[in-house]
Amino acid sequence: MSDDADPILEAVATLSVAGITATPCGDDFERWMVGDFTLDDATLIWLAERHGTTEDRLEQPPAAPPPPPPWGW
Repeated sequence: MSDDADPILEAVATLSVAGITATPCGDDFERWMVGDFTLDDATLIWLAERHGTTEDRLEQPPAAPPPPPPWGW
């Protein structure tokens, strides 16, 4: 994350790349709805950090599917 980027917007972008929607809510839009959960800014940033940065996700190739079990499908 660059020094001049807004950490909240970067977190929302990171979660979006991961397929997670974060929607602002509350009177002052100080909370975020993620699924059924209401998160504050710090928790939203923590969640985004757990999913990696946007740059990391864009650089990684998609994960390969797991191999089939030895007994077949």
